[in-house]
Amino acid sequence: MGLASCGSDIGEAAAEGEASTAGAVNANSSDLPLGLEPFPGANITNNATFEEAGASMTIAAMETDAEANEIAEFFSAQAADQGFTFETVSELGENTPLMMNGTDGSGRNLTLTASPVGGKTSLRMMLSDNPE
Repeated sequence: MGLASCGSDIGEAAAEGEASTAGAVNANSSDLPLGLEPFPGANITNNATFEEAGASMTIAAMETDAEANEIAEFFSAQAADQGFTFETVSELGENTPLMMNGTDGSGRNLTLTASPVGGKTSLRMMLSDNPE
């Protein structure tokens, strides 16, 4: 799935081509992947969904003053309520990202990355849904 439009501020667009190969992009919606609630006090800086051939990918970005561990706990608890199990959790050090990766067994994969940036924490969330 191509992500060349990632981070764009274009509203809604559709790629040219046949319906089976069209890639629809819906950007900057306030809805987060899985209907997750935003982290309290976080500023959503980007949110886009890409769809192509029955698969989809939603990428959301937020910025907050909270610590990475608080953010990870907040979102992993919500995702666990929807059947996600996090298989990979890595934290490399004080100034490096915290990364979590989880699946729900139905072809959905959720990756959360929280990184310190300029005195704040930047969160990237990516949900891919590739039904089998």
